[in-house]
Amino acid sequence: QVASLPDVLGNVLQRYLPLQLAPAGYCCSIAFQLARCLFILSQAMQHSINVKVEPLAVLVASLCAKSNPNYLLEPLIELINSLTKNNFIARRLWAALMRSLDDRCLEQVVTYISKWSQSTITFKRLLGISQFPMEDRLQRLLCSKLLLLRGFTCIRVGRNVLTFLADHSETLLKVTINLLSVWSDKNALLLTSPEQHEFITKCLIIALHLLPPEELAMQRVELHRMLREGVNHHLESPQVAVRIIGMFVAEVCTRRIHPDGPALEFTYDKTDALVLQLQDLLVPKENEECDVEDFETVLERIQKTTSPNIPSTYDQHLVKPPVAVLKPSSQSKQILKTVTSQEDLDSDDDLEPYDMSEDTVESKFEAPYYIRDLMDMLGNTQNEAEEYEKLRLALEVGEEIIRQQLPREHPSLASQLLSILIHLQDKFSLPDFIGLRRRGLIAVCVSQPMESAQFLTGEFYRTNYSVVQRLDMLHVISTAVQELSSRPVSTTSSIEDTNSAQQVVSDRQDWRQVVSRRIEANTRRFSSTSHRHEPVKYQNCFSPLAGYFFFPLAEKLDRCLVHLSLMDQDFVLLSSLIRTLTTILHCTGPVPLTERMVRTLVDMIWFLRLHREPSVREASLTAFIQSLLSVSNHQLMANHALEFADWKDWLLEAMEHDPSTQVRSLAQNAISLL
Repeated sequence: QVASLPDVLGNVLQRYLPLQLAPAGYCCSIAFQLARCLFILSQAMQHSINVKVEPLAVLVASLCAKSNPNYLLEPLIELINSLTKNNFIARRLWAALMRSLDDRCLEQVVTYISKWSQSTITFKRLLGISQFPMEDRLQRLLCSKLLLLRGFTCIRVGRNVLTFLADHSETLLKVTINLLSVWSDKNALLLTSPEQHEFITKCLIIALHLLPPEELAMQRVELHRMLREGVNHHLESPQVAVRIIGMFVAEVCTRRIHPDGPALEFTYDKTDALVLQLQDLLVPKENEECDVEDFETVLERIQKTTSPNIPSTYDQHLVKPPVAVLKPSSQSKQILKTVTSQEDLDSDDDLEPYDMSEDTVESKFEAPYYIRDLMDMLGNTQNEAEEYEKLRLALEVGEEIIRQQLPREHPSLASQLLSILIHLQDKFSLPDFIGLRRRGLIAVCVSQPMESAQFLTGEFYRTNYSVVQRLDMLHVISTAVQELSSRPVSTTSSIEDTNSAQQVVSDRQDWRQVVSRRIEANTRRFSSTSHRHEPVKYQNCFSPLAGYFFFPLAEKLDRCLVHLSLMDQDFVLLSSLIRTLTTILHCTGPVPLTERMVRTLVDMIWFLRLHREPSVREASLTAFIQSLLSVSNHQLMANHALEFADWKDWLLEAMEHDPSTQVRSLAQNAISLL
């Protein structure tokens, strides 16, 4: 009845319910009275009076079940922390209350304590466990649920739990093996969200550093085997963050498992935000309890809150440690003045620098002016010194020459240029080599789209190309398609560029322009924007060419080739191919061919909707959304009326149960379109 009092009064008073009887204010008052009750019971036990806390445990469980548990636990845990700081009898009472809670309420309280506790000492005291082995439900909660099944973004939970388990090395070793087995499992890597996998990775790093060397030496072979399998699965992932996690964990764990062996090092970005977070876990934290206010002071502060607000989330409890401010001594100030005076004497700020803005690097070769000279400089070289200079000069001017001269050349020249640029390698680590080469490929594809489409789509499934080269082909097709579909058309430039256009203007159009200019000159405008600019017009030159790009790429997607396995291994290439087909469909526009392209793409997506790789499922949903947007509702109902029920079932399942956050968001957007 006490727990359901706000509901009963809310049904009676309706809109006139006071704030003190709202769930947030009422739970805050109950927490205040619970803390006072525990204090009175601790005083009674000092006088040898037997007390029971089971009724209080029933009240806490009822309140946590009927309302948001944060409303009760936020003020209660703060009061219990100050009460049990120096009161050992109150600790025993709180531990007995924790043992009397049911499983559901115990999980809520332990989860909140693990997030709220700023130090492991506070976590141990509030947890109420003083010895090992623990109860089965507590062991299941601490060793499995909080570390493996629940998804947390706050690493404080893992640090508190693992530091508490470090008091019993045997339990910590079992937890470490479980963490490593889940981390190295390929199916778990594919079916868990990136946030949960990152949390498991951080817990694994903390657990390995808390384990004593003796325990690690006993399980060295098993840990090394699981680590090797897990690193291989991480390095095969198409996601960059997953590969970085695999490399970092491999470096850290090998140093702990084999302290006397050679150091393992990988090449990756050490300044990445994720790497910095993982490196911060290697720094030992000071396990000191922060200053706690007196129990009476906390009671008075909570009692003075007349209008209780809704409690904040867990993240607002994250109290930053005080930053130590170091004041310089007199001796350090004198040394600083001496160093500053010496630097002023040695400074060369008063000297005027030379103007080197127009300096250029001289070369014994001239930049090419014609497209065939460009091809010769890219393909024909005699020694490395000449090759470096020619390659640098050719790539710098290549895009401009191709765009100016290739449209007037024979179309077969585009295939030769594409072949040269695709097989071009960065032997000398030229600056922006990848960007210059790609811009050259895009210029060829835009200048001769028909010949380029036949070459790129035909060579994509050939045997003599690497995955990187195939990805370059897809990137070039996507960028060229977007440029072809949105070419700006300027009426003034076309008249000025060609003399014939000026001579063909009819007399009727001339007098209309003269009249419009006279009207414009004699018109008074009162708005601030008197000069209106004409909007830029765009022309879609890609619609007639869409079939030459789309259907050859989609033709062999589901075929199992010897050199290319899109469905089983080449996940990066498969997701990029689906995105390229989506881009082609988007840039095609409303033409009769779009309906056939949508039908082909939807049939392809249906076989990939349950793919084990999240990037492929994400690309498939993106393509499905674009398919829905590319055709009208009438065409969808006419061609896919029988498939609507299957589509909705698939999207609902993906929106509710898919481990990837991005896939769930895309599924929600797709089902809103249906």
